[in-house]
Amino acid sequence: MAKINYIATSHGMYAESTVSTLQMLTGDTIPFVSFLNSMSKEDLKRKYLEIFNQSEEKEFVFFVDISGGTPFNVLLELKYERKDLDIKLVTGLSLLMLIEILENELSEESIQNIFNMTKIITELTIDSYEGEEEE
Repeated sequence: MAKINYIATSHGMYAESTVSTLQMLTGDTIPFVSFLNSMSKEDLKRKYLEIFNQSEEKEFVFFVDISGGTPFNVLLELKYERKDLDIKLVTGLSLLMLIEILENELSEESIQNIFNMTKIITELTIDSYEGEEEE
């Protein structure tokens, strides 16, 4: 079975920070690509092409910060240009997403787990208990 290349990518340092936190919590790490203010769209495309050219594998899953942003759009272009590669784009990059998918692989079940674990909290109740005072 072919190895899947998981890569985080985002605007600014978000992907790098997320992967750094992932490593702190789990010990796992994945490559990341940061799209910085100093970079052009062509610079970003070259970074992605370097990843493709350095890998013997043909399957890539990119965790992208937002749909429709430059990292997403450049990868979408490459998806159609590089028919020899299996490129998947997963939007909404988050620490929770990386942990779930690295533990369980990318599947419908892991995507559903991420959806179930990502809730909008509209009300929060905190129960407090009075304990004995220390002397």
